Amino acid sequence: ITEYLADKMPGIHRVIRTRATNTEAGPRIYMEVIVMYGYNIHECLKEFKEKARKEIENLTAMNVVSLEVVAKSVYFPEKDL
Repeated sequence: ITEYLADKMPGIHRVIRTRATNTEAGPRIYMEVIVMYGYNIHECLKEFKEKARKEIENLTAMNVVSLEVVAKSVYFPEKDL
């Protein structure tokens, strides 16, 4: 789910790691992503986190207890000269 959303978000290059821990209240999810150069990282991660939480809850019918998204790298797209 998160990799599909990352493909649709212009500021996220890709998800490099996802860890989920199940608790009685619901899953705790930790994600590491690579963000695209030129985007506001804070806003991009905030938007991705909100969309990911909503989609995971809608598609799985589970209440996500926590969702942490961390930018681990910045992707610089190569431009043809």
